[in-house]
Amino acid sequence: MAKLTLSNRESRGKDGKREIFVEFRQPKELRPRFKSGVFVDPAAFHGNEDICYIDINVSKKQEKEALEARRDIISFIQTVDHLIAIAKDAKAKGYLDTITKTWLDDALSLNLKEPSFIQIQDAFEIKRRAKEAQEREKAEEAAKLSKKTIYFYIDEYCRIKRISQNRIRLYQSLKRILRRFELFNRICKKNKDLVLYPEAITKDLAIDFKEYIENELELSKTEPFQFDEICNIVKDEFALDGQTKIVERGGNRNAEIIKMISSVVSWLVGEELVTENPFRTIDKSMKTRPADPVYLSKKELDDLACYDLSTNPKLDRLRDYFVFQCVIGSRYGDLCRLTHGNIQNNILSYTPSKTAKHDSQVLPRVPLVPRALSLIDKYKSSDFDQKTKEEKANTLLFNIPPMTTYNDAIKEVFKKCGLDRQVEVVDPKTGKRYFRALYECASSHMARRTFAGITWQATKDPNIVCKMTGHAEGSKAFFRYRAIKDEDLTDAIKVLE
Repeated sequence: MAKLTLSNRESRGKDGKREIFVEFRQPKELRPRFKSGVFVDPAAFHGNEDICYIDINVSKKQEKEALEARRDIISFIQTVDHLIAIAKDAKAKGYLDTITKTWLDDALSLNLKEPSFIQIQDAFEIKRRAKEAQEREKAEEAAKLSKKTIYFYIDEYCRIKRISQNRIRLYQSLKRILRRFELFNRICKKNKDLVLYPEAITKDLAIDFKEYIENELELSKTEPFQFDEICNIVKDEFALDGQTKIVERGGNRNAEIIKMISSVVSWLVGEELVTENPFRTIDKSMKTRPADPVYLSKKELDDLACYDLSTNPKLDRLRDYFVFQCVIGSRYGDLCRLTHGNIQNNILSYTPSKTAKHDSQVLPRVPLVPRALSLIDKYKSSDFDQKTKEEKANTLLFNIPPMTTYNDAIKEVFKKCGLDRQVEVVDPKTGKRYFRALYECASSHMARRTFAGITWQATKDPNIVCKMTGHAEGSKAFFRYRAIKDEDLTDAIKVLE
């Protein structure tokens, strides 16, 4: 005899049916309970101690289902009874030490019709061997994966992390640099056994790689024939068009290379393919210290906004776009996407595209000054007022041209306006500092720097400015705007008068 109960949970099909559980009274020391795999409408089930209590005094559909369930449950009980009888007999003959629920479950999962004990044990052995073979296959596959080189894992990292196409090009460049480093060690340093497997990346190799990227151009000049061979191999392996040559890189670029390979190796640590990331402890002091940010003063911005460009409508329009960007502080990419829907109660709010995937992003909120509002009105289309509310919200504020066209126009406008103040800049490759005219440095991003610089000097409150620019709290980029100005020094020295 068996005791039947219903599961408390409905079936996954959400049809209201519940699974019948079967508890057997034998063997007494075990009293095993099984999921039958048979589902029935609760309204058709009133059983407790016997299978006959599946109620058929219901609808025709429920009656049919109940009869099928009764047939299936009887078959299930007979199967389990047979297995229990086999197990008892095997125990009595000494083939089984004890009857366990696990043995019954495994025997039931074989789906054999009235099997003998020998048939069950043979099936167990076949299953065990198949499992061992599967585990060996997995181990072999894991061994193959562990022998993949760093170049494979860089591609995997880009795929899994969904790196943008622009960044993927940088990671492809990283692969070529790593390959040249590997070949340099084999050909020039006679380290013929070096292959950049993940486990080959040690602290000593990380130090050697940093030294290599800092001196690659000089090394190529001292070993020209060897580097010709290296570059040709890299060209063929990466299917590059034209000649490949080693170019001078600045400290910032080299620091970025170390940061990129460190990111990949950190991911490998997380994937348990390596145990540590030696690049984390590499000194990144090779990064060139940037100059103070170059931006317009309030007077220069006013002069730019008021300069008469009526004889050149194109420059006049692009100048207006730049001035608008200066009074909202957005990046070029965000400026291109701004719509009238981003403005509520004369406050502009938007999601910066650069940090859209970051959990800790700051969403800028910028009150629009009269100058910004007048420029928005100036460039509304003639049919704007006839549009629906939804159409207005999705209409772009401005039709911004490609970045190259925009930047060239900004330089031309600056030059026409006489914005030729000498400013200090840093050569990113050599780290040398020199002076250039302001108009030569002009670009779309100067508008963002102008907004941050002017608002910081006015408020001295980083929280307020960061809320409008979208800089994260403690941003190193924003910290550079906090340089002490001559006016601050003058105000401070007045206490000594």
